[in-house]
Amino acid sequence: MAGLQNKNKLIFSLIFLSLLIFVSACTRPIDQNADKTVCKEEDRTADVCIQLAKPVCGYNKENQIGTYSNSCYACKDQKVEYWIDSQCSSSSACDYNDPNKKYIETSKERCELIRFMCEPGSEPFSNECGCGCVSILDDEEELDKSLEELDSISDI
Repeated sequence: MAGLQNKNKLIFSLIFLSLLIFVSACTRPIDQNADKTVCKEEDRTADVCIQLAKPVCGYNKENQIGTYSNSCYACKDQKVEYWIDSQCSSSSACDYNDPNKKYIETSKERCELIRFMCEPGSEPFSNECGCGCVSILDDEEELDKSLEELDSISDI
């Protein structure tokens, strides 16, 4: 009889210990640095980025900057220090009147099904508000320069 009680105590102790380990693992804080990918200098100087829609969220030291169509576009933005492999969470409503963005689609779900290309001087974006092209040039002179470079490449 004493052997059975000891066996029950051992089983109870093992179950309790397993439960304790499980609970402590579930309540441990998430490592915020685990999924960070820091932009390297060679990422920033890439000549071209592939038109692959694999959204990432770009950050600087203070806060999130925005969703980029992929990590290449995120790192080409000099404001971005690192990115995580997901779209940014939105804290504000969608601004479909933003003059720097041209929405192709306003449904996040339909954006995952379509492919599109942006004109020179802009890059693809995709977020909870939809997808489209966002201007990456600050002024008309930069756009003209970008178009000239594109023409010279196509002449080759």
